[in-house]
Amino acid sequence: MGISFVGMKEYVDQVDAAEARRQENAVKLIELDMRYGGGSSGYGRSGTDSSTDTATRNALLKQINNRLPEDSKVAPQLVGADLKTIQDFDAAQQKLAAFYEEQGMIYSPEQAESDVVSLHREVIETGGKLDVEQIYAILGIDESMAKDVVYGGKTYEDIAKSLATSSESVGLAFQMSEPVKPASLGEQSQLKELYIEQLSPTIETEIAQINGRAAEGTAKEGDEARAVELNRALDAIGGTAKDYSLAARIVGPMAAIRLMETNPRMKAYSYLINKNLNFTADVNGSAMLKRAITSGLLSEGDTYFSNGAPGIITAEIIEKALKE
Repeated sequence: MGISFVGMKEYVDQVDAAEARRQENAVKLIELDMRYGGGSSGYGRSGTDSSTDTATRNALLKQINNRLPEDSKVAPQLVGADLKTIQDFDAAQQKLAAFYEEQGMIYSPEQAESDVVSLHREVIETGGKLDVEQIYAILGIDESMAKDVVYGGKTYEDIAKSLATSSESVGLAFQMSEPVKPASLGEQSQLKELYIEQLSPTIETEIAQINGRAAEGTAKEGDEARAVELNRALDAIGGTAKDYSLAARIVGPMAAIRLMETNPRMKAYSYLINKNLNFTADVNGSAMLKRAITSGLLSEGDTYFSNGAPGIITAEIIEKALKE
């Protein structure tokens, strides 16, 4: 006996209604995902990382970790980052490694660690705000429909469990240092000559300031002794032996700062003249230190002297100096 037209129409209507409901629930699931799961499940998007992507990410992480020191502070921050970020990080490392190799230098783990100028990690927890039963209730379905396929080959149960499971989404932003080609012998000589040329005018400027205070009657304690020392240094520079050691000791920091400020292109080679400079004021609070940092003369890890006491420029010293 054949199926009546009426019976066929009822069947079609039921199918159409079921399909409409399925599509409506698919949209609801996407909305739930974006609201409560942060889009972490990938429903309504082009898809999530495949097992191949995960394997690639893990392989790249291992490669990156092999370049970093065993006690690296950078490596743990990379865990959980997406494939694209890990690929970009690996590419940046490879670029630096190739540069060092071209210069005949070893890309050591310590160098790889220090080349990460900045690294910011943001972790957002997604999912787990609704349980499976709550999701079913919102969709208006019961356990008998849990196995029905609703979207992308996934059942209501699959998607509900995914949305009900909490997970972490890791965002990572980083910056690598720009490789600096070592100065040639000619460039090194030029920088040192420019530095020496700054010594005499720096001394002369300070002598003029001391003489000006004396003429105005506003001389400071120690001005007279300082003037004697400055004149001795000036005489040594102008003497037959051309001795710059005293001048470098007493006005070296200011001369070097002025050189960096007037020749910004020389900042990359500041290491040739910034070692063991003696700041006569407390380096942690001196205005001169701020100028040394902002001019590019001193950076984290550089050595210095403060009133003859040795020290190393730290991130804390830099932060404090720049705030003053």
